[in-house]
Amino acid sequence: MAWDVTDRKLAEEALRESEQRFREIADNVDEVFWIHSANPFRLLYINPAYERIWNRTRQSIYDDPTSFMEGILEEDRPAMIDFFQSYLAGQEGQLEYRLQRPDESIAWLSVRTFIIRNGTGNPVRYIGIVNDITSQKEKELVLHQSLLREQELNQLKSQFVSTASHEFRTP
Repeated sequence: MAWDVTDRKLAEEALRESEQRFREIADNVDEVFWIHSANPFRLLYINPAYERIWNRTRQSIYDDPTSFMEGILEEDRPAMIDFFQSYLAGQEGQLEYRLQRPDESIAWLSVRTFIIRNGTGNPVRYIGIVNDITSQKEKELVLHQSLLREQELNQLKSQFVSTASHEFRTP
C-alpha cells in the first residue's frame, strides 16, 4: 500500500519557511513584542529585543511573566498594573512609562497591546509591542524648555514695551 504524501511534505516545507521568515524578522527588530495564549493565559513567545531593552534574559520572563515590572519606576507602576489588568481582561490599550535599567539610566517606553479574536469574538491570542521612545521624549523636553524660554522672553518684552509706553505718556 502506498500513499502520496507530496501535499503534506509541501505544506510542512511551507510552514518551515514561514517560521524561518518570522524568526528572521523577530530576531532583528528593535521593538519588543510578545504573544500570549488566551486560555490558559501563558507567554508563548518574546523576541530578543526584550534582553536589549530590559537587560534581562528572556527566560526570566518565561519563568515569571510579571518580572518585567521590576525595573519600572515606582511612580509609573500603578498605571502599569492597571494597564496589565486591562490586558489580562482582554482590552487593547497603549501606555507610556519609564524603566530604570541596571546601569541607572532611564528609558521611556511605549507599550501597545492587541487582542486577536476568533469568529465568535473570544480572545485567542494577546499580542504586545514595546518601543523605546527615549530619544523622542528627550526632544520633547528640549522643545518644552525652548517654549518656556520663548514665553519668558515674550513676557519680558511685553513688560518693557508697557514700561516704555508708560514713561512716554507720563514722563
